[in-house]
Amino acid sequence: MTNTGARAGKEVIQLYVSAPESKIFRPVKELRAYKKIELNPKASKTVEFILKPSDFSYYDVKAKAFVVEKGVYKIMVGTNSRDIRLQTEIGIAAEERELPYDTTKLAAYYTPNGAFPDEAFSEALGGPIPKKESGLSQIGWETSLSETRFKLSGRVFYNLVNMGINHIYKGDDENSSLMRAFIRELNNGNTLRALATSNGGFLTKGMTGGIIDILNYRFFRGAYRLIKYAARNKKYDRMLLKFEDSEYRGK
Repeated sequence: MTNTGARAGKEVIQLYVSAPESKIFRPVKELRAYKKIELNPKASKTVEFILKPSDFSYYDVKAKAFVVEKGVYKIMVGTNSRDIRLQTEIGIAAEERELPYDTTKLAAYYTPNGAFPDEAFSEALGGPIPKKESGLSQIGWETSLSETRFKLSGRVFYNLVNMGINHIYKGDDENSSLMRAFIRELNNGNTLRALATSNGGFLTKGMTGGIIDILNYRFFRGAYRLIKYAARNKKYDRMLLKFEDSEYRGK
């Protein structure tokens, strides 16, 4: 790797493995190793990677183990998955194995069109899909937003959050639609603790604690905490606005 510029710089060298002739459903490229280096202007450095058998393996759902498939593999090096600078091919000899699933049932995965039937997922999983729990006994700080839907009170909260997202990012244009979908998916995976610290101060940790109490049917305690910390938050906002106004007038 050579820094051809006039300033020091950093780069992440990434190594990908691909099995273009594989009969197994697997990613087009799999990131197997990477190294971050820093180079001064005009400096060069050799980056080395050591690949292990596990770097060429896949999980066989029938054998319930990671195995290596016989065939040709591409070794690719670049700065990201779309910027491949070097590549070569190697052949790997391995034991012949039967396919761990019926490929005709995985047509939705080999030629994706946006729909993935349960039958296809079950075949790829190697067994029946686990049933979702019908209820959630307790909502806590580590409960994700999507998990709150398993409780009646949580479903109300979940819908209110998504209504707020739709209101903030309202609009019929494509950008607004994509932003709404992105924020919804991002929030769905976030825990309530993460939501309390990543909303720009609109919902404080104390207010979130009150909401958690309400979701667990401790209504009076939760309402008290929610009102108490909401009032504190509003007072802080007034002080901040007053300070910013005085700073502006001072200029």
